Amino acid sequence: MAMSSLLCARWVVPVEPSGTVLENHAVAVREGRIESVLHVDEASRRFSQYERVDLPEHVLVPGLINAHTHAAMTLMRGMADDLPLKRWLEEHIWPAEMKHVSPQFVKDGTLLACAEMLRGGTTCFNDMYFFPEAAIEAALESGMRAAAGMIVIEFPSAYASDPDDYLQKGLALRDRYSDHPSLSFCLAPHAPYTVSDGTFRKVAKLSAELDLPVHIHVHETADEVERSIAEHGSRPLERLRRLDLLGPGLISVHSVHLLPEEVNMLARHGCTVVHCPSSNLKLASGFAPVATLLQAGVMSLWEPMAQRAITGSTCFRRCATRRSSPRLSGATPKRCPRTPRFARQRLQVPSRLALAPRRDRLLSARQPISPLCDSLVRSLHRALIPFPNLSTQQAGSTSATSGWRVASW
Repeated sequence: MAMSSLLCARWVVPVEPSGTVLENHAVAVREGRIESVLHVDEASRRFSQYERVDLPEHVLVPGLINAHTHAAMTLMRGMADDLPLKRWLEEHIWPAEMKHVSPQFVKDGTLLACAEMLRGGTTCFNDMYFFPEAAIEAALESGMRAAAGMIVIEFPSAYASDPDDYLQKGLALRDRYSDHPSLSFCLAPHAPYTVSDGTFRKVAKLSAELDLPVHIHVHETADEVERSIAEHGSRPLERLRRLDLLGPGLISVHSVHLLPEEVNMLARHGCTVVHCPSSNLKLASGFAPVATLLQAGVMSLWEPMAQRAITGSTCFRRCATRRSSPRLSGATPKRCPRTPRFARQRLQVPSRLALAPRRDRLLSARQPISPLCDSLVRSLHRALIPFPNLSTQQAGSTSATSGWRVASW
């Protein structure tokens, strides 16, 4: 893209304000930053020197966010189908990972995943996997934003030897990239069935001290719940509550098998749920009760695309106060004096437009947008034109959201 560009689209659909459709509008971009969003006629006068890109049959929307990925596992696609999660992991995936996963494996797999995500309109992803530095390198080479998961698990791997080693390496990586504008970090304990109480306590402490989200698989299968009751005397969410892990920083992935009281618990603590329908279908794990969660006030996102797609999303914004990560054996930093961002800001689901890549989920069935619907359906097969590196700058009378992207459906 040129240093200064004017993207003139038939429709511009910002995430905020919710439900807004701007017809015959343009987005002015200078040096990778959105300068203004305004009507095409005014844009042509004000930005006549900018390189103009005409998109007469396109919808210009913000880049989408994939809220839960193991990006490098694109290289394992199709392995061991038609198995329940426990057998799939223990008999096939984990042995294959022990044999094959390396920094080069992770980078190659993540590069492939980035290409696929960009093709589908995703410009930011929340990842959890071994060798996160290799995934970061792939994301940056692809021009994407990423929330890198500092994975923690009890058993050794080619990446780390024990839980403390996982945490130390993750925190060192966070320190190294703490000022990068395209990266943020999450603590990523794998799941309640692979992480001990002692490790969870360390994760909870670091999350509170460093104001970091906690990205974790929870209540994915009925077997997971039954094992937790047998081994810990409680269901996984209750166990996490006892260990002080529930809160607005918790990204609860899957959340398929929930009791009504657990839905209320998630809502009361301000947790976010990431629904993973394609994964749950592959392994026949069930479906998250998304409608019930939304009615209870739980923020629910889709795995293929988060329904909110702006840089300021709570789960992906770095802490504004720069601090080095504490070593587990060293002194801990003072808590940030400001109010934690998780207590200040909650994500809001757009009420009229569901930003999803699937053709049958392009528009919300509850409230289709006119005049978009007919035009979009007629031209679904057209290609995407990616612009993944745009960020936000407030200018003029119209506020803009970040990660804008041109898509011609």
